[in-house]
Amino acid sequence: IRSADHPRLADWGTEIVRESMSIARALDEANSTRAYSTALENAAAALHDPSLTLSAQMLSEMRADHGDNYFNFVMARSRRYRQQLLDQPLPDILAARFSRMATDSLARQRDIETADTMPFELFRRQYVSQDMTGEILARRQTQSAT
Repeated sequence: IRSADHPRLADWGTEIVRESMSIARALDEANSTRAYSTALENAAAALHDPSLTLSAQMLSEMRADHGDNYFNFVMARSRRYRQQLLDQPLPDILAARFSRMATDSLARQRDIETADTMPFELFRRQYVSQDMTGEILARRQTQSAT
């Protein structure tokens, strides 16, 4: 609480935005952009017009395009973002990294499967017959120690 007079939230927010503007301008100048001051200007506008907030815009879109159905709204957004990601080319350096990760993962899987000595059917029977209180782990550790 700022003081006994308790200013309106919008007024207090406007004051904070105004006091932050010099920082935003410095960041704009350092980064050759207007993104920081524009963000503050948008925040100031939203303080006086709640329909400009992202939540209000999302509710409006959900109401207008998805029959006020949150699930349909989220699924449509998800599909749109998925497509945006798929439309972007994968940089060669990332493709190479993912390829190495897949190769390493398959090698680790092969090592694990090679080291496994318990037949799958025996594992399955033990798995479904135990109450999963750790007895399976204890038994496997005992078997591997012998």
